[in-house]
Amino acid sequence: MAQDIYKMVTDKIIADLEGGTPTWCKPWKGDGGIKTRALMPTNLKSGKAYRGINPLMLWGLSHSNYFLTYKQAVDLGGNVKKKEKAIASVIYWSMFGVKDKVTGKDKNVGFMKHSPVFSYEQCENLKPLQEILTADESIEENHARADKILEQADIEYGGDIACYIPKVDKINMPIAKTFNSTEDYYSTALHELTHWTKHKSRLDRDMESYAKEELVAELGSAYLCASLNIEKQGVDLQHSSYIKSWLQALKDDKKFIFQAAKFAQKASDYVQGITYEQPTKGK
Repeated sequence: MAQDIYKMVTDKIIADLEGGTPTWCKPWKGDGGIKTRALMPTNLKSGKAYRGINPLMLWGLSHSNYFLTYKQAVDLGGNVKKKEKAIASVIYWSMFGVKDKVTGKDKNVGFMKHSPVFSYEQCENLKPLQEILTADESIEENHARADKILEQADIEYGGDIACYIPKVDKINMPIAKTFNSTEDYYSTALHELTHWTKHKSRLDRDMESYAKEELVAELGSAYLCASLNIEKQGVDLQHSSYIKSWLQALKDDKKFIFQAAKFAQKASDYVQGITYEQPTKGK
């Protein structure tokens, strides 16, 4: 079953990349500031954002970016519309106890499962999102949160190259006003900040190849932008050149995207100071 899940997820990412739209690039613009959607795919009942590989399974499937299981729709007083089928599956880990053959002691073993979910738009008789959700922070507040996160790194501004330099543990960034938009600036800065987390004094990450590390940084930037309510419209040309390498890596190893998503989530958590607790099914 686990191998089937790996293939299901990897096939989706490959199809999106070959179609010219990376899964993590949101294909629509904002909604005028009205809180009717989340940038990070979120469970409507719990209010918690999906994590790890799950945003890649859900991005682009719903304008609202809110999802829930069939039972959760009922629990909220609504229901899934007739003839609607689950829009995707979310992946989660479950544990069961076994006895170690060597030591004879009890231990927990994890295995991967998936659960079908529906989008908010596939349901009816639920409260309008404006009545359920809290108001967005302002754009200025979102940018201030991003600036606070970026302050953790040693960033030198100037020139026309954005990069992380491991040898001196420093990020170089062009000044913000030279970018096409403020969103492009933050997307790029958070990409480089994800690279910054790989240092041996932080997450000590080694992805074997530069192209693979670039995918971690792209996903990390996407997760951070979504968490901070900053629009990430597309892959910079600097990074689109890696798509061919990413496709080959995905085709060679069905577990590769899971590894990249795991490291990207760890990086996002690290710079935000988040300590993660294992969710329960459907969260």
